[in-house]
Amino acid sequence: FRELWRVRVGPGWSSFSVAGSRLFTQEQRGETEVVVCYHADDGAEIWVHGDETRFWEAMDGAGPRATPTLADGNLYALGATGKLSRLNPLSGEAVWQQDISDIADRQPPTWGFASSPLVTGGVVIVHAGGSGDRGLLAFDVETGELRWSAPAEADESYSSPQLATLGGKSCVLIFTNKALSIFD
Repeated sequence: FRELWRVRVGPGWSSFSVAGSRLFTQEQRGETEVVVCYHADDGAEIWVHGDETRFWEAMDGAGPRATPTLADGNLYALGATGKLSRLNPLSGEAVWQQDISDIADRQPPTWGFASSPLVTGGVVIVHAGGSGDRGLLAFDVETGELRWSAPAEADESYSSPQLATLGGKSCVLIFTNKALSIFD
């Protein structure tokens, strides 16, 4: 293997989602948390979408934790402070945004919101945690409106919801600091 190009990026824990020659990731740039699209051939920045917010934790530093999700021609990203966005993957323009910290009435967990969005059945699902009935949240992919929520029964999760079939039924799995939870 030989290195083809190298680009300096801001801090964060996100990996990459790939579509054709486009690479999508999240990073921290100063006081702005960004979703960025890079060109796979040369590392050139195609577009950047930013939110004026910064998450920082003493052991792991600054930046977003989740990886953007590509689904049905859309890009979904969850920032460490709770900004959930549906973006146009060609331009980076926001189609809609929600703040799961406000909706779930909770502060970001110890190491920030880290749930990469799961898109299925016309909703985008993320883990918010905390108490009450808004621990797992499902937003309409078209409008961004909250379609349903469920208690998470745990305060923190740094995993992403997973789609599974158990006993012939489609369900969502989420691993938290207390248990593996299954939602129908």
